Amino acid sequence: MSDLKLIGMDQEDLEVIATHVQDALLYVRDIDFVVSSKQLNLAINRCHNEANAAGNRAQRGHAGLVFSHVESMQVQNINRAQPEQILSLLSIEFKADEAPAGNVELIFADNASIKLKVNCLEVHLADMGETWTSQVKPSHKL
Repeated sequence: MSDLKLIGMDQEDLEVIATHVQDALLYVRDIDFVVSSKQLNLAINRCHNEANAAGNRAQRGHAGLVFSHVESMQVQNINRAQPEQILSLLSIEFKADEAPAGNVELIFADNASIKLKVNCLEVHLADMGETWTSQVKPSHKL
């Protein structure tokens, strides 16, 4: 299987990327907001839904998820003092203000979220390294 590399520049693109990162897991320590470059970097463990693993197992792999042109970031129910806290990404939404500017919301389980104010929507997703078979396949109603 080849590594996935996607760039999103509008709401449709973001919806495709959101589909590929649904059920991704990440540690709080792997959230890096670089104010000087206006970039949010996330090291995620994404579920390769496109691999269609059989039964109750799923293919997983490491990936980088990067949001550029970030003016500000707010978090809810994410404690930076607990770097080993694991977050489960449920969805990503974008609401345009004055195009191409708007607000991106990363919605996690347990009422956690990251809200970004962006002056232009630009998101990159890139797989990094080998995949492995997880013992559990995520299953929930959307």
